[in-house]
Amino acid sequence: MIENTLGQQWIRFLRGYAPTAQNDSMIAEKIANFASRYKVAPISFEHPLESSLFPLFFTDDGNRKPFNALENVILTGMAGDGKTSLCYSLWQKLFDSNAPKEKMATKVVDWHGKSLTFTFMFDFSAFFEPQDNQPLPSNVLTFLEEFSDSIFGDGPTERIFIIAINDGQFAELWSRLPPLSPANRLVNLITEMHARNLQKSDYRLSFFNLSLVSTRQLFSIIYEAFLSRAEWLDCLARPDLKEFGLNSPLIRNLRALQSPQYKRRLHELISLCDSCNRHIPVRELLMWMANGLLGLTTAPQGVARLEDLRNCRSTEDAHKGVLHRNLLGENLTQSRRERFAIFRFLQGLKLGNETIKDLDELIIFGKYLENSQEAYNAVVVPDPFLQQDPLLDHKLNRYIQGCAEDDTEILDALLAERRRIFFSSNPEDVTKALFGQSIWGITVFHNAELYLHDLMDAESQDPVPVELHQKVILGLNRIWTGLLAEDKGKLYVAKGLNLSSAPISDIFVMGVEITDDFGEPLISVVRPGPTTLVPQLHIIWRMDHEPYIFDLTLERFEFLMRVAEGVMPNSFSKECWEDIITLKTKLLRHIERANFKPAGVRTIETDHTGHFRLLKIV
Repeated sequence: MIENTLGQQWIRFLRGYAPTAQNDSMIAEKIANFASRYKVAPISFEHPLESSLFPLFFTDDGNRKPFNALENVILTGMAGDGKTSLCYSLWQKLFDSNAPKEKMATKVVDWHGKSLTFTFMFDFSAFFEPQDNQPLPSNVLTFLEEFSDSIFGDGPTERIFIIAINDGQFAELWSRLPPLSPANRLVNLITEMHARNLQKSDYRLSFFNLSLVSTRQLFSIIYEAFLSRAEWLDCLARPDLKEFGLNSPLIRNLRALQSPQYKRRLHELISLCDSCNRHIPVRELLMWMANGLLGLTTAPQGVARLEDLRNCRSTEDAHKGVLHRNLLGENLTQSRRERFAIFRFLQGLKLGNETIKDLDELIIFGKYLENSQEAYNAVVVPDPFLQQDPLLDHKLNRYIQGCAEDDTEILDALLAERRRIFFSSNPEDVTKALFGQSIWGITVFHNAELYLHDLMDAESQDPVPVELHQKVILGLNRIWTGLLAEDKGKLYVAKGLNLSSAPISDIFVMGVEITDDFGEPLISVVRPGPTTLVPQLHIIWRMDHEPYIFDLTLERFEFLMRVAEGVMPNSFSKECWEDIITLKTKLLRHIERANFKPAGVRTIETDHTGHFRLLKIV
């Protein structure tokens, strides 16, 4: 039996990215060991921040920058964001050699005729691990003081630091600094840069927070790097090997992952991570892809080895590792899933747990109903990637015939089929089959498709639809006043006797039209841009004052849409209601800081048509 093909070595190596390690913080070391053992290069790609990091040391034409123009660098973010990898890339660029696999390395170079020392801290957590109530070790304190001197010292420095450090470690360092240490100068500077998301400072320091990089941008790069590997061609070229044969879940999943349908859905799901302010680090995105292909519920730890793939001898065996189940972490234990932000986010979407009556009827009865045949053949029958449960018809027949002892089997089958259709079907066919309803109705975010298409597409040249502005305003009016209003052309800002938190707020403060008399927008939804990851609502309440701006996250958008459609606030989510009320409180404070005074006291109420009318008291 052939045991050392390129494809086989690749699959052995790929398990290193999968969620099998007990110590997730050692993934980098694990990947390096696997790469050496199986003679396979790690998955590599250009991080988006390289285009900002490298110019700190090189000019546009590739020459070294002047000696006195160099800056120290801090790379921070979540564990797994790629800080160490960025340090390695910068080392390679600076010295044209591979970086040493150590926690810290120093290299002295001749820089424009002057001696310059570069100190790289590849992983600060490996350099300093805090102990309870213990002061900083002397070597750590000395390091911080030398770092501080390089930042704040007068004249050109002779030493440049590049430090990779996790977000939470700053607080540990600052709390343990001796009061008289020169390194205390770092505290205010780094805290301010971190809090205000500043990259440049007035001193010799640049600060990069990798957690602020768009997850959808990272995933787009990782997806292409993952699927463009030449090793996949070797896997596909060897159907004679059982691990790559007809019943291999790996090959079925690979073909699905490469398809336009799955690519679109995965990018949409990751875009929603950004819209919910959920950052997914690079390490987890790589894990997600590897787990999607190699997940197998019958394998040890839920991730297939070559022998596990060979043991998949039937379609039923292959179905235990289908892509749409693995992407949601079904191959892992609940405790294992909870360790990863991507699975926690996807579980929160409840993808497939929500029901669409027309879709369930199509799955169960579509083949028997003459008026549903076209839709059934377009949505349920196609299974181009062999992902459908081979026992689905049997389970549905038992349910229809009343043979099932309980509903668990059919409920699980419907959940899995909804998910398969979500990922693999043609969106236009699904919308037509569901009489205009969105497939996103099987998630808690029924309006996600509208959000993705009209708000999240930063490259769209089309204006945000007026109807969408109106629904947002209608939702705000109903929540901010507590009245079942119908006004959607004007935003009403009101408060109650106990100020902003009153369930019924009928003391009128001010009103803002959607547009002014010249048609210029006063209330607008602005799509994400270079410095923002989510859409924002801009309210120009007075032409000569700063507009009031807040992030229109997916949760807020969904809640406002539901309320505009008739769902009263407390019947949907008290947490969402409190969040929107807090936005009103901030707007009222914003107005008060500008010394705005209402002309008299007026109350608002709704007439028989649901429209507001003002009553003057004083």
